[in-house]
Amino acid sequence: MELEELFSQINDAKLYQVKKEICTVNQGVDDIASYFTKVKSLRDQLDDLDEIPICPCCFAKKMLKREQNQKLLQFLMR
Repeated sequence: MELEELFSQINDAKLYQVKKEICTVNQGVDDIASYFTKVKSLRDQLDDLDEIPICPCCFAKKMLKREQNQKLLQFLMR
């Protein structure tokens, strides 16, 4: 097994773990600042593992805006 393939599998497993945590995180007894920090940390990890390619075209800008809206709505729904 090549090194690149091995790291790809590790990243895929980590990506799955982070996405699962994002789906299950909730505010619970945390204040809003603590909860936001927890969600932001998970989102940052997700962005590092599964980044959207940067492109100056209109489509890429719309996709980025859509992702930002989804993050906001997901945060507010918890």
